[in-house]
Parts: sequence; C-alpha cells; structure tokens
Amino acid sequence: MTYIYKTISNSLNSTLKCGVKALLVAALLLSISTTLHAQGAANAAPFLDISYGARAAGMGQAFTSVANDGDAIYFNPAGMEYQEKNLVQFMNFQFLETNYMGLQYIVPASWGTFGLGYSSAELGGIEESTLNEDSGRLELTGDSFGYAGRAIYLSASSTFFDRLMVGGNFKIVSETLHSNSASGFGLDLGLIYKMGASWTGITDEIDLGLALRNIMPPSLKWDTEGSAEATVPTVMALGISSKFLDERLLASLDIQNKTGRDMSLHLGFEYWIVESLALRFGYGSAQLNLGAGLQFDRFHLDYSITMPRAEDEEFIENINRISLGFNFDPPNWSAALGKKRRPATKKVVPIIEPEPAQEVVPQAPPEPDSVDWERLPLYEDY
Repeated sequence: MTYIYKTISNSLNSTLKCGVKALLVAALLLSISTTLHAQGAANAAPFLDISYGARAAGMGQAFTSVANDGDAIYFNPAGMEYQEKNLVQFMNFQFLETNYMGLQYIVPASWGTFGLGYSSAELGGIEESTLNEDSGRLELTGDSFGYAGRAIYLSASSTFFDRLMVGGNFKIVSETLHSNSASGFGLDLGLIYKMGASWTGITDEIDLGLALRNIMPPSLKWDTEGSAEATVPTVMALGISSKFLDERLLASLDIQNKTGRDMSLHLGFEYWIVESLALRFGYGSAQLNLGAGLQFDRFHLDYSITMPRAEDEEFIENINRISLGFNFDPPNWSAALGKKRRPATKKVVPIIEPEPAQEVVPQAPPEPDSVDWERLPLYEDY
C-alpha cells in the first residue's frame, strides 16, 4: 500500500497551493489508509455518517422517532410505514470537495412497506505521485485517481398492534480507492412506538424510536496484500418526539452512541408557519443547523445549512443540502400487489323488480248528467 502513503504526502504538499481544505481531504485519505493497515478497525465507510437529506439535517439529526420521509431508510426503516403513497426522494450536496448523493424509493402495500435506497460519495482528481529513489522526493506521474463510497439499501417494514412499527435494512457497502476496492453487507433494525399520551395534558401523542444501524456491521475486506479488513461502526439511537400548538410544532430529541465515539445529544424543531412552509432548527454534536421546507400536494422541497463547530470555522465551510421528493399513486402493477389505500366504495344500486302489468279494463265515459260541472277547475286557475 505504498501508493496510499504517496497519495497522502502528495495531498499534504498540495496544501501549500490549495490551502487548508486540501489538508482535510488528505485527512480523509489518511483515515482510509489507516483502515487498510489496521485489521478489524471499526472505521470503514465514513461517508455513511453524513449521507442523509436536508430535512433530517435541518433538525440536527434528531430524526429517529420522526423518520417519515425518504430518510427513514437511513435513520429508522420503521418510519417507512408512514408512507401512504409511493415516494421518490433525491438529495445532493458537496463537502470537502466530495460530492454526496442519495436516492430513495418507498412503496407501501397492504402487507408491508418496501424501500430501495442508494447513497454515494465521490472524490476525484487526486494527483498520483511516486517516490524518486535517487532524490528521495515525490514526483507527480501526471495521472490521477479518486475515492468512491457506495451503499445500497433493501428495506422492509410493517405495523403490529396498530402502534408498533418495525423495519429493517439489508445493505451492501463498498469503497474504492485507486485500483483497490472492498465490499461487505450488513443489517439495520428500527422500531417506532406510538404512545397514547393524552395523560400529559399537553400533547395527544408521543412517539418513541429505536434504531440499531449496523447491528450486523458490514465487514469490508480489501483486495490488497494481506487482505486488510475493517468494519462499519455500529450506531444505536434512541429518540422521542411529539407535536404541539395544534400539531404545527414538532419537537424531537435523540441520543446517539457510535462505536468508538462519545455519546451525542441531538435536538430538533420543525414549525409550520403555514400549511406549505416550515422552518427548522437543530443542534447536535456541537453543530448548529437551520432549514426550511416547502410542501405541496405531491412535491416537497427541503433545504438545510450545517454550520461547523466554532473551533473548525477556519477550516470547514458550511454544508448546504437540498432534497426533493415526489409522492405518486402506484402504477397498475403496484396496485395489483395490494397498495395500502382505502378501497373504493362501490355504489350499490338496488334492483327493483317491475310490478306485473295489470289488465286495463276500458270503462264507458260518464253520462253527461253525472258530471259535477261546478267542481271542475277553470283554466285561469293555472
């Protein structure tokens, strides 16, 4: 893995030309290099930590018990049960010269809800250099390479006892650096329980959430000399949320614990000013988050900005995320699978049997003398 250290050194040298940002990119490569040389390290696939959408980011990642949009696949797959129509959601942003993208597709059915998710991080244009044995210095080869991390999620969820939602992910995670690659698979588990909490006198219902991401952690084995292997760290998140002010204000609190990291607290708020416009505030991991969302009949557009910690402001720029979602009715093949929607009520028209025809017996006209001429209506009466 000599070329990896060459890459890191080259990135450090480029700091003199490109500033501190190149140093941070080099730090990313250094963490990957450490992974390749540390058997069993629990630091693989770092891109998964920030590959989520704008709404969850705007609420400071306090989303475990909320999870009612496309990001449910990442934060808590049990939340897919909230979807009543098909949902497609797309996310994109850039951070430290790395392009992040996410795509989710959720399909509700009468016997469960199913999802397909994809997230990726790509960093290109890293200049390759080699060590000149005569001078002992690094020299550029004129070639370049990149890093790519990708994850595919296969998700399913269902509801039990009307209040308990359960979901899970089977995911495939892969990373590529230069000409080497690694891949592995893992499992996530999520629960959401809707409490009847009218006893509080403040809110009608409180939601509790539990997410165990990488409960079976993906183990990525690199195709390098020695077959270095590393695992994606396990994350346990507990969340509680509720609505106030006639359900216009959503408040959420998360406690998250990641393998090898300190426990972190995340707090988020979402306030709907009008039916189609929401403002968001979140705080977590010493980072301030702000966001806004537009909600229409079938579309929703979300934006968030994540501000770095005070000690990192000199080195890291704000992270701007944009997410776009679209809800639609299922096509015919989805409806055949039993789309989760209220069945159409067919209007029943009663069948009235016609009465049998009665025989009409002709009657003779009355005699002129038998007509009461005084009781007959006059024309002007009409």
